Amino acid sequence: WCIYRGFTYIALLLTSAGREAGFLILIRHFEFFPSIVTAAPSFSAWLVWCIGIVLALCILILTATSVSRIAFEDLRGNELFQIKDARQFSKTHGLTAVISLAVTGVLLIIFFGPYSLLGLFGRIPVLGELTVALLSIPSFFWGLAGTSVLIVFIIGLALAPAITACTGEDALEVIIQLFSSVFKQPFKLVVYEIIAEIAVTISTLILIAVSFITLHFMMVIIEIGMGYTFNEILTVALYRIAFLMESPALVYKIIELGDLHYIPYIVDTEMITPTIQAAGWILGISLLLVFTWIGSYFFSGFYSSQVIIYLVIRKHKNGDDLRKKTPSTQFVPEIPEKDLLSGKN
Repeated sequence: WCIYRGFTYIALLLTSAGREAGFLILIRHFEFFPSIVTAAPSFSAWLVWCIGIVLALCILILTATSVSRIAFEDLRGNELFQIKDARQFSKTHGLTAVISLAVTGVLLIIFFGPYSLLGLFGRIPVLGELTVALLSIPSFFWGLAGTSVLIVFIIGLALAPAITACTGEDALEVIIQLFSSVFKQPFKLVVYEIIAEIAVTISTLILIAVSFITLHFMMVIIEIGMGYTFNEILTVALYRIAFLMESPALVYKIIELGDLHYIPYIVDTEMITPTIQAAGWILGISLLLVFTWIGSYFFSGFYSSQVIIYLVIRKHKNGDDLRKKTPSTQFVPEIPEKDLLSGKN
């Protein structure tokens, strides 16, 4: 998120409105959630912004590979596998997932890029118009192949780290496994993804509810002891959360919640001291960190579920159980006694 913010602020300074406002005013206006969408950005600003998004996405994919590796080792029964081992695996194999997605993105450009050239060629009087019409059917099937690659790319954002974590293979093998998983087992993949999303969402909603109740009672008890000053600090803190205080419906709910305990959560902060302002900022950042922690719970749960999905898809597709293989580690899973007696490996 810091990388995204840095590149977004650079992109804002490349716009005319951003240069006129200045960096300090931009920071004061956007704070932790900058965007260039409403700033009439030029091509260079769009380019810098997109580079920041891509770099931030690469870090997420590398982190997802670490999380997936932890989930994979846990499913193998390797309870001694540590976070530092997962980070080391991500350093060694994490770029495989990134490269596989990058190659799929290049394929998207190859498939959809020619449409722009065809559109420019269509501007030629008579010849261009007839050419576009004659190539309509080939263009459709070319675009159909491109749409298939787009589906693989979207699913690959979720599945590529899991495939990398489970196989430890190179980027080519990850791409092959992505395409085969999507097109050989499409129905099972969709059903498993829906089930996983429901399970992860429900567990995250439970965590949100418990966290909200905890924060609420914490604030009620602190306000009882601290008094009106805490309401001022809390009001400053709530303004640090994007779009919260700009929404009349949410503000009404916050006021309604405070009325339950006769505590004004939102108060006038026009005459507050610099100390209270600083304390409000610190509390606001702390609340954002709590929300980030909840988001990381969903993130880890989602990518852990992708490991289970890929192992099941791989079992249906190829009939092999990757948990009994040992790529990149020397850990050998325990073999059940009945398998030893039957002579199975």
